[in-house]
Amino acid sequence: MSTWQGVRREMAGAWRSLRYDLTRRAAAKRRAERPVAGENGHRARRLLAMAAFGLLAVVGATGTYFGVVAGLGALLSASQPPVEPVPAAVRPDRPVTEDVALTPDPTRHPAVSASPAPARPGTPSPSPSRESGRVPAPASPSPSAARTPFTPPRTSPTTVPSSSSPSATPSPTPSASAPATPTEVAAPPPTPVD
Repeated sequence: MSTWQGVRREMAGAWRSLRYDLTRRAAAKRRAERPVAGENGHRARRLLAMAAFGLLAVVGATGTYFGVVAGLGALLSASQPPVEPVPAAVRPDRPVTEDVALTPDPTRHPAVSASPAPARPGTPSPSPSRESGRVPAPASPSPSAARTPFTPPRTSPTTVPSSSSPSATPSPTPSASAPATPTEVAAPPPTPVD
């Protein structure tokens, strides 16, 4: 058998297969045009079944979503303490003015600085315990310190040199050895929980 004979046989088989497929499709199309009794009834039941299945799928997915969210929410809230709200800088019952911003409320306590005060010689310095990993709470300020109002430092007005003559003296630079003063944070008094 030569190569040309094999190709010719394959082409004849492909032509037969194509004619068969074309005649079957034409016959199926003619049969589809004729109405069949009871076909509309089957379509209505299929549509109803598909709608019911879709509704069940949507309800099931929604229920699963809310179940997972509620379950994870309960697990996460049980392991973490509730977050307290951030205190406001100004009390809501007093209007904001320059005087209020510059003078603190005498009922408020000054904030404790982040760095501890230098320890006296011979006293042990507090360190976090290895078992709990927590640092002990700082001591509360003395009652006399809470009663003294904070007075901001007074600044004297400075004169600005004219732009036509350059300054012969260098401007002062801040010193690194000057101790930093802790800033006062205004915290509202604790409110009772109902």
